[in-house]
Amino acid sequence: MILEKNISNGIDFCECPVLRKHVRMLTTDFQDPGSYPVEVFDINVVSLGIANDKNEYIAIWNSSVDNVNVGYLIGDYGLFNFILVKNHGPLPDEVFGNPITPVTFGDFNDDFGDDFFN
Repeated sequence: MILEKNISNGIDFCECPVLRKHVRMLTTDFQDPGSYPVEVFDINVVSLGIANDKNEYIAIWNSSVDNVNVGYLIGDYGLFNFILVKNHGPLPDEVFGNPITPVTFGDFNDDFGDDFFN
């Protein structure tokens, strides 16, 4: 698609719009999330759900109407890198995911003997 023609030399050139952008997942504090699972946020920083891996993150992010109006995510190299393919409007510089600290359940023994009663 030719958008402009240089009048002085007649050479066609293109000022093509950005159709894809490399974006990185950051926390809402602009830090590296470190690992999955993460809480997935839309472009308005509204929580969408929990992703246990990159594929789940992409599926959840792309399920948001607000997100898909701007563009949709596809995978890129690494755990937290994506390509955002433009639909409408400006593309964000990052996507957000806050790490979830797993809750562990264990066998806690509350037998302290007589230590607390002496």
